[in-house]
Order: sequence, then structure tokens, then C-alpha cells
Amino acid sequence: MRFRIAWKEEEPFLRGAVSELRAFVSLVMLLAGRRDAPKDAIAFGYAKGSLALPLALIVVSAVELVVVHVLVPWKWAQIALLILTLWGVLFILGYLASRVVYPHFITGEELHLRWGHSKVLVTSLSN
Repeated sequence: MRFRIAWKEEEPFLRGAVSELRAFVSLVMLLAGRRDAPKDAIAFGYAKGSLALPLALIVVSAVELVVVHVLVPWKWAQIALLILTLWGVLFILGYLASRVVYPHFITGEELHLRWGHSKVLVTSLSN
């Protein structure tokens, strides 16, 4: 089963929302153990080595939660900032999940290279 979001990416006002929705769909697919590659394909990942910056952002977000809790005196603002921080962390995790859920793959005589949900290159193996 493949998940597709059929909105136009060219619409500038929707790019951010579509990107975020795709990240959350990727996170759900990862948690469900699904990969977007044909069954007869040989899939291989490209997520290794790209974990440092997102992990640093997640650690900084955790520190931010503590600092905001201490510095902001209003409970409503603390809750709002907590929700925004958790939303950002989920987006980062979804971005990482898209690298795992949408692997490169080889089918028959073609190599399919991806960057997240986007196909970057489809070429013959003879190339």
C-alpha cells in the first residue's frame, strides 16, 4: 500500500503544509514498518551519516523546553511553547523517517534514486 499526497507542489502557499504533511505520513509509515518500494525491487538506504544535525536539533529542543519552563512565568505560554516544540521535534523525526521510508531501489534494469519522497534520478543500470 502506497501513500500519496496529490496536492500540487508548485503552489507556493502550500509547499510548507505539504512538506509537513509528508513528513508526518513518513513517520506513520515508519512506525507501521512500511517502505515505499516495489516488492520485486532491491531497496537500499541513504539515511546513514545524516543523523547528526537532526539529533542536535532534538537535543537543543529538549534544552529549550527546560529553559522555557523556567523563564516563562505564564502557564498558557508554557503550554503553547511546549506544543510548538513537540510539533517541531515530530517534524524533524518525520523528515528523518522520509529518508528511511523512501529508499533508493533497483528494479529489473533501472536504478531509482530518491531524496525523501522525490525521485531524483531514474536511469538504466547499463549507465
